Amino acid sequence: MKKFIITTLAIFLLVLSFVPQAKAAGFNDDPKDLPTVTVSNRTTNPCSNGLGIQCWSPSISNVSAGDIVSVQIYFHNTGSQPVGNVSLFMSPQTTGSTTSQTFSGGVKVNGATVASGSGSVSLNSSQTLTFISGSVLLMKTQGTTNEIVLNENDLFSGAGVAIGSVGTGWANQGTIRARFQVSNNGSGGNSCFINSFTANGSSYATINQGNSANLAWATTGCTSASISSFGNVSLSNSGYSVTPSYTTTYTLTAYGSNGVAQTQNVTVNVNNNYNNICDATLTVDQNNINQGSSTILRWTTSGMTSSPTIYPNVGSQGYSGSAYISPQVSTTYTLTAYGCGTSYTRSVTINVNTNIVIPTNNKSQVITTVANVTGGSQAKLNGIVIPNTTYGTTSAWFEWGLNGNSLSNTTYGQIAQNNSSSNYYSDNISGLASGRVYYYRAVAKNQNGVVYGEIVRFQIPVINNPTVYVPPKVVTITNTVTANSAPSLLELRVDSNYNTMCVEGIIDYTIYYRNVSNQVLQNAVLRFTNPKEVTFLSASRGSYEVVDRILTIPLSNIAVGEQGTITVRASINNNAVNGNLTVTTASVVYTNSITKAQEDAIAYSLITISDTCPSNLGASSVGFGAFLPHTLLGWLLIILVIFILTILGRHFYYRRPPIA
Repeated sequence: MKKFIITTLAIFLLVLSFVPQAKAAGFNDDPKDLPTVTVSNRTTNPCSNGLGIQCWSPSISNVSAGDIVSVQIYFHNTGSQPVGNVSLFMSPQTTGSTTSQTFSGGVKVNGATVASGSGSVSLNSSQTLTFISGSVLLMKTQGTTNEIVLNENDLFSGAGVAIGSVGTGWANQGTIRARFQVSNNGSGGNSCFINSFTANGSSYATINQGNSANLAWATTGCTSASISSFGNVSLSNSGYSVTPSYTTTYTLTAYGSNGVAQTQNVTVNVNNNYNNICDATLTVDQNNINQGSSTILRWTTSGMTSSPTIYPNVGSQGYSGSAYISPQVSTTYTLTAYGCGTSYTRSVTINVNTNIVIPTNNKSQVITTVANVTGGSQAKLNGIVIPNTTYGTTSAWFEWGLNGNSLSNTTYGQIAQNNSSSNYYSDNISGLASGRVYYYRAVAKNQNGVVYGEIVRFQIPVINNPTVYVPPKVVTITNTVTANSAPSLLELRVDSNYNTMCVEGIIDYTIYYRNVSNQVLQNAVLRFTNPKEVTFLSASRGSYEVVDRILTIPLSNIAVGEQGTITVRASINNNAVNGNLTVTTASVVYTNSITKAQEDAIAYSLITISDTCPSNLGASSVGFGAFLPHTLLGWLLIILVIFILTILGRHFYYRRPPIA
């Protein structure tokens, strides 16, 4: 009997000691817990980062080719003690072609499964589901942000992804999520996806002013990516440092091979009250101007909680920027901004001389010329401004954008010399997307009004390894313009047989190029562009594109000392304005064989439209040249007329009476 009692007590104590251990290792057994495994269609119904059923479900249907499926493993320690050595597992990593797929997964403690489940996916057609690398995100405790799991392949191993110790209570519930690409089978779906985009590991980060935040992102199947304010970036990066002066939302945009864009945002909140680092400046380029002239107002701010306002007439603006102003009387401009718990005001006065007589002049003329695209994500915009005045200030800039009807971006203004001669100006823009088409035009302004050049388009080529862009070093404007690329590797010139020409007159251009360096200029391409007032007739080489009015001549590799010429014939249209300049442009883009940088040369030929034709016109221009045909049919008609005249001549010759 004594032996029985001792045995019974031992069993009771053993069971008593086991109960809390089993309870301590309990996971996902509370009635309020989420299912251990859930799935969602991220393409049609993207889920938020928080916990909850929301769009997550034990099963989903109507999944199409090209969609993204997310699989989630939920864990919650329902015991009374923290549990160590916890891991999470999921399967499969890649499926075969099927119309129905089940994903299983769960929670392990010390290698033993303590919670498990499954989620099913029903597809519209037989497809495969492939794991998207870089898509595994872990939220270990409720209220925290998702973390990128670097050892993501462990999730699909027998042991699973180790997440360490998990505490008790509802605050210690979390999830791990992975994404799968549904195969396309040629249906045309998008293959580019943003797996993650975080700031300091979160979708929302807070830093003190002057400190930096770390941006990290990962994409799959994309061909190019860009971040607002920074332009083109790599497709994945785990350490991109930013130091914003004020709270900023960054937008990551990624493009697939089909041109479809994916976007995702993160916000970096800047604590401007930290050490009271706030300031504002307001300056003007010219404090004293004549009535009718313009000047540029410039401002900067730091640590402000709202964008500044400038009075009068400028209004609410960005935290830093510039604006053209043309006050008619002396005016004081005041900037007001708020930050660090107080308001900041800055003022500047522009004195306007009104005791002048404003001369009456013609409006200025501005011409948009061809853009040089180099470097993979940047372009050089080119223009020519003719002020047509010797008074006031003539400023010139460019407007550009993705839509020719809405040029929403502008470059900084440049001051042109006030005379009747031509002022060449250019500006570089960057952060352009691979494969996209852009539009731009030249703009000029003086006391006689604002004038706009023609809208010109250009396209950024798809380049996997963009090269470095080196802008031109020397550009000289004359009737024949020569431009040497840095460091003067290529001489380029455009000559015309006349400096002035009348409507319907014929112009002959000669393009001359020569390699003046001691190295081969690789992959050179020459483009010749004529304005809308000029009609292309013929060329000795190249192919002509009518819409953009561009003659393209591939030059391949230009050897040391190699030179060549191309001739182009064109005529002046009826819509040409008497007194205006027409500008034809030649440009060559090539690769420096030593630095591997892309460089360019540009040259212009300027012709003034006249109401009278040149007095020395020959067969190549108006007169006899206009009579000569430019088509095969025309030449056949000429030959037919000559043939008929020959027969008539012979007929009258033989009918002539004999000489006595």
